[in-house]
Amino acid sequence: MNIVIEIGDLTKYSVDAIVNPANERLVQGSGVDGVIHKKGGPHIALELRNFNGCKTGSTVVTRGYQLPARYVIHTPTPNKEMDNSAELLSKCFMNSLIKANQRDFQSIAFPSLGSGFGGGFEDVEVARIAVKSIFDFIRNNDKVSLKTIYLVLFSGSSERVFKKEFSSYSEA
Repeated sequence: MNIVIEIGDLTKYSVDAIVNPANERLVQGSGVDGVIHKKGGPHIALELRNFNGCKTGSTVVTRGYQLPARYVIHTPTPNKEMDNSAELLSKCFMNSLIKANQRDFQSIAFPSLGSGFGGGFEDVEVARIAVKSIFDFIRNNDKVSLKTIYLVLFSGSSERVFKKEFSSYSEA
């Protein structure tokens, strides 16, 4: 398994799936969600109408349409102020990985779920939860189709935090 932590534009990744930090209504929001909807085209929103929303931490999948990614895994992310927010954020990562594995995807790209305007999590919190979720997923699954997991970040400071967390977790 290859885990790549880098700065980039999630919407430019040619992977089996990118992960969208959605809202529970599955309507276009701001931030990464808004960019995914805009660059993926109107068919993403049309396909999302087939679902009756989605609970925080759960997932639904649409095609990628005008994105280079074949699919988009939409997972409503928690706000840090919510009860059990860290557990819910972990479910966002874990359930996205499970969904990708169920569909035999070989590559997936995550943004920094839960950070930014709607989430309020600090980079170090997201990094800790993301890395633990990835390692738990690998450890708890005998058959993993995923070959590459990308953690796609906006800034060098975020990249450093995620790489440091990954190093400390993999050495433990």
